[in-house]
Amino acid sequence: MKIFASLFLSFALAASSDFWVNNYDKSARIPCGDLASLENVQQLSWIKKNKAGSVEIAELINENGEIKDDEKVAGFRIDTSGALVISKLEKEEFSLQDIANYICRANLRSADGRFDAKDSTTKLLVNFVIDKENLEPIVRDKRLGEDESKKYKEGVKYEIAECESREAGPDAPVLRWIAFDSSGEMLADSNAFGACKTDDSNFCGKTNDFFDKQDGRQIQTTTLPLAFDADNLTGISAKYDQAYFQCEATYKEAWNGMLVEVIKTKRWPAGDDVIRVIAPVRSVDILVNGVPVNAGVLDVTFGAPFLQCRSDGFDNKAENELEEKRSRAGEYFKFACKSRNALNDGKWVEKEFVFTEATLEKPVAEFSHDGLVAELNAKSSPTAAMLTFTVYQCPANEIELKKPGTKENREMFKNFVVKCIKAKTYGNKHYIDKDVARENPTGFAVAILAVKDVHENEEMLFNYAPLNQSGNRRFSNEEEENFPIQAWFDKMGAHDSFDIVAFYFNEEEKSVYALSSDSEINEENDEQFHVVVEPSPTEAGKYVLCYDFADKIDLNSFNDESYESIREKLRNEHADFCRFFVKKDSFPWWIIIVVLVLLILIAALVFFIIE
Repeated sequence: MKIFASLFLSFALAASSDFWVNNYDKSARIPCGDLASLENVQQLSWIKKNKAGSVEIAELINENGEIKDDEKVAGFRIDTSGALVISKLEKEEFSLQDIANYICRANLRSADGRFDAKDSTTKLLVNFVIDKENLEPIVRDKRLGEDESKKYKEGVKYEIAECESREAGPDAPVLRWIAFDSSGEMLADSNAFGACKTDDSNFCGKTNDFFDKQDGRQIQTTTLPLAFDADNLTGISAKYDQAYFQCEATYKEAWNGMLVEVIKTKRWPAGDDVIRVIAPVRSVDILVNGVPVNAGVLDVTFGAPFLQCRSDGFDNKAENELEEKRSRAGEYFKFACKSRNALNDGKWVEKEFVFTEATLEKPVAEFSHDGLVAELNAKSSPTAAMLTFTVYQCPANEIELKKPGTKENREMFKNFVVKCIKAKTYGNKHYIDKDVARENPTGFAVAILAVKDVHENEEMLFNYAPLNQSGNRRFSNEEEENFPIQAWFDKMGAHDSFDIVAFYFNEEEKSVYALSSDSEINEENDEQFHVVVEPSPTEAGKYVLCYDFADKIDLNSFNDESYESIREKLRNEHADFCRFFVKKDSFPWWIIIVVLVLLILIAALVFFIIE
């Protein structure tokens, strides 16, 4: 030890750092500076230094690769990284006696083989917590309202409750009150409704300092009243009617050597109780299915909406008076509410809204072309509203169906937009790409109704239905023998002769010859158009005519394939947007003439022989 100590004289101490533990922790691990292993350590010692003096509590020596551990004091040891591990027995805790500077002294081998002595100092601090399992603050009732039943008269000065923290940490805990409405939405915190005055400690948070005779340490708790004072215009107002309050206490807790914040809360009044504030009726709400609304679109898609009136204000001697009135205003629906209580001096508070009624049924999909194209329809009102449709293909198990309702359907549509792929739209038809359908096998048809209310504000209503993608095929894909090549196709957007693909298949060469330039659109109506192709000359063999509106057919890819392979691919990928034709060899009539002549000659010869 003398050699080790002498080597240390020429080296300055490293900057000290703080390391926090909780009094209830059972162990602590203090690193030796940035030392990560004992590989280059010849000798390492840990020293505890406080007002009582210095004492070596643990040491190890590396002799030719063999580490000898010398535990000087029980409860202290050095781990494989050089860190000091402090362990407590079952009933022991960290206390004031553990607060000290812990010095790590290491004799380290440098790159050139010499040994250098290094110091690292860590100050161990103890975070005292009385009861780590019970840090919830304590909340007490103080002056209550009328009849001691949590009813408070507006404009009167009240200190209605107080919150006291538990003792924890080196500093006093921080407290604040938070007000919530009956649905759990935050209304305000202490900054908005606390009425603190410098000369009135009853209305301000205060710290209580005590002295613990057992270990000589200071105990700190904080008390914060829940206070309202009309003098500073932040008195308890009607907006806190049916509210509750929550005391939030922020403590400090040691974790990995650092102090971190821990938040605990306590509600007042307890349970599900709320406070009532005696006040006149000041406003009236119109609710549709329990939700406050403004004038606008009244969605009746999912049944008759439940309309009702709601008013604020509270009279502890009688219920608020509420009256409602329903009426028609042409094609619109009018709903009016009025309310008052004894504090309104006989005056009514009124509200009236005019609604535009709208309905939107589930979309119905009619499939054509083997499930590739969906034609949608749904009934809606009012007739002036604009009705549109979309189709979405979604990954399997990604979309969870919700119960029907305006809010739920809006959420579903948002899910479609985010998680699914929208089908291409051609007029009133929706094209579902086969590759997309394979990767996203779940389909949904969506009807969208854009409704304008009496004030010309537009609102979107949604309804949806799962797609049945089995499909009904309108046309046959069997080969036809009618010539010239011709077919009717459903219109898919603005069609053009460039969308027509026609070709002849040479079975001997396994090659195709484009005939698209010979195509002609000669007739059409609102839904379909007619295509004729007259190849010249018309050879015997196989012919194909397709409406390639999606621009996906590449004739060069068909070379060296069999006709059956090409036909199967087109049927799978393009369904009934392709027609197939066969031209058979014409029967040679001269053979019939030759046969008749031969028959006549044979008959004549037979007749001559018989004669």
